[in-house]
Amino acid sequence: MKDSREEEGIPCFKYIIYVSSLKAVFSLFFIFSLFTILRSLHHHHHHRSLLSSRFFHLSLSLSLSTS
Repeated sequence: MKDSREEEGIPCFKYIIYVSSLKAVFSLFFIFSLFTILRSLHHHHHHRSLLSSRFFHLSLSLSLSTS
């Protein structure tokens, strides 16, 4: 139980790594889910492939800029 108090001397570096990895995992998961949704949309509507790919690129750039 004492460890948490004693380990407070550890710099925020570990915390930063933890947060950045969480962000990376979240953005990857977001991109993956979006990609699957767009793939299903593409299968149903072939004429919307251009629009969906444009939307995919937009969301990809958005998620990359936020991370």
